[in-house]
Amino acid sequence: MSKESIGTVTGLINCGGQIGGLLSPTIMGFLIGAFSRNYNVAFLFLVASAILTLIISLTTNTNKSNEMIRNSATELT
Repeated sequence: MSKESIGTVTGLINCGGQIGGLLSPTIMGFLIGAFSRNYNVAFLFLVASAILTLIISLTTNTNKSNEMIRNSATELT
């Protein structure tokens, strides 16, 4: 990652977290209402979201990412 793109990448990561913080309560509220005030469905949504995040993080190719991080660290020094 180059020096010029660090701010952009950080902003995109932050944006993803903010979107998740906005959508999760909305989706959970919809699910609770749609399933006759059954909170188990909302908690299953959270579990499914966590499992999906785990699968994505485990299948992401980090070799290229690690190489980019090492290169950017040497550029910064």
